Amino acid sequence: MRDLGDILRQQQTAGFPAFSGAHVAAVIPVSAAFLNQLAAWVLPSDTPVFDIDIDPQPDNALRIRFRIARAPVLPRLALTLLIERQPQLPDSPVLVLRLASSAVTILATAASRFFQVLPPGLRFDHDLLQVDLGELLRQRGAAQWLQYVQSIEVTTAPGTVLLSVRASVDAP
Repeated sequence: MRDLGDILRQQQTAGFPAFSGAHVAAVIPVSAAFLNQLAAWVLPSDTPVFDIDIDPQPDNALRIRFRIARAPVLPRLALTLLIERQPQLPDSPVLVLRLASSAVTILATAASRFFQVLPPGLRFDHDLLQVDLGELLRQRGAAQWLQYVQSIEVTTAPGTVLLSVRASVDAP
């Protein structure tokens, strides 16, 4: 007996012909706990920060607490990032986050050498963190999924990131 997963993988490889013309709109809540597991999985072991805690806040803000690997005796640092720009699919699958305060911006600028070693797909430039969803998916062998997504909007609520996604399978 064939596994349903095998059948779906075969459909995926062929471009989902059995689902031609399908349209999906969904709001997907992603918990802070899952975001933190994902961050631990995505960041390489040689990243200059550790003990990362992502805490979604109201009003499209994320509070991120972390420690600097080379200075583990320092207390945890905290940054607040505000959603500045949504991904524009298909041309620019990049979510842009802005540091919330000028004092934090000064600290981040001084510590920018730590941010220069972020994994591919994450780029820190002055007070902006650019999250390239396409690159992050490519690194994990999942870039093909992006071809079905027409739009994605990222918002926050206390303890949760909300992904509003519209996707479809084109008719032949």
